[in-house]
Amino acid sequence: MAVSPGLLAILKDHQTAQEKQQRQAADLWQNHDLVFCQEDGSPFYPDGISKRFKRILRAAGLPQTTTLHDLRHYGFGSVMRSPGSASSCTELVVINPVT
Repeated sequence: MAVSPGLLAILKDHQTAQEKQQRQAADLWQNHDLVFCQEDGSPFYPDGISKRFKRILRAAGLPQTTTLHDLRHYGFGSVMRSPGSASSCTELVVINPVT
């Protein structure tokens, strides 16, 4: 999957922070080889993420019917409306056919 240089930098910073968490957790670290995990390396569970997202929506005064998937479409639409949208979208969205 192709990613922009900016996203690559963010992911590298995240990896560094996660390696620090792993060292701090020591023997309590659960290695599931995840990019995004809890402080002990264990996976996030979808229900927990959805509940947290609903709390964020409530705090922001946004409709409770908004979904995480909606944000993906909103983000893509925002990029499409911005100057230089074609090149920006190419960096963000890579569609690989299933073979």
